[in-house]
Amino acid sequence: MFTLIITSFNEVENTKKLIHIVSKQLSKNDQLILASPNLELKDFLENKRYQFQKTFIKDPQKGKPYALNLALKKAEEKFIICTDGDIILRDSSIREILKPFSDKEVGLVSGRPISLDDKNSLLGFWSHFLTHAAHVTRQKRENNNEFISASGYLLAFRNFLIESIPSNTLVDDAWISHSIFRQGYKIAYAPLAKVEVYFPKNFSDWMKQKLRSVGGYNEKYIQESTSKMRSFKNESILGLKLIFTYPKTLKEYFFTMLLVIARVYLWILITWKFKVKKSQVKWVRIESSKS
Repeated sequence: MFTLIITSFNEVENTKKLIHIVSKQLSKNDQLILASPNLELKDFLENKRYQFQKTFIKDPQKGKPYALNLALKKAEEKFIICTDGDIILRDSSIREILKPFSDKEVGLVSGRPISLDDKNSLLGFWSHFLTHAAHVTRQKRENNNEFISASGYLLAFRNFLIESIPSNTLVDDAWISHSIFRQGYKIAYAPLAKVEVYFPKNFSDWMKQKLRSVGGYNEKYIQESTSKMRSFKNESILGLKLIFTYPKTLKEYFFTMLLVIARVYLWILITWKFKVKKSQVKWVRIESSKS
């Protein structure tokens, strides 16, 4: 028995498709909670006859952590699965992400994001490269029984481990990961729990998203942690191998070199903005990543 939480913001049609997909994976003992400011989705959910429990929460648009906290208060089942309204979930993903919980020491499980963007385009190739790099990293760290930062696109955890999330965090997935790991539980990776995602289509949006997601790792509770997955050092070690093994054509090697330059620029900017100038990371919606 589990509670599936979907947070959705102005992604009405894709959220409807997502609910249709997951409805085949939920039983009468399961619960679906949809948090969204879009009342059209409330009508959609209420007018559908599903066997599982369903709850709509009007999102007051105070940020994703706030919406998640509203949903967590109503989550009743043993396990909680979180995902977003702008993704596509594979038919077997819910079953796969729950499997690792057969180990009672596992408190959190991460799914595997897959890029839906065109690999022949520059930013599309970057998204495929980076999701592959994240997959390799999580797989290796799980094999070594090391800390894993779960993907916010699809993650699951034991209900009693998280009561609420700080409203000011920009990386709720990282906060959940560190919180559960600090409680002594293992974090597992379910590579077959695949979630299909669209990523930014222009460099400006790419930088905004990365400044938020990577820069968000400068939040105090992560910096104080002795277990980190995302850092310039860790990225460089893995990147040195992948830049020679992942590309298959001259065009892809060229795209990879541009990605290396972009990531170095990103880390320099992060160091300058958040460590030197002590700027605050701001959440911004990335419109070009929406399907």
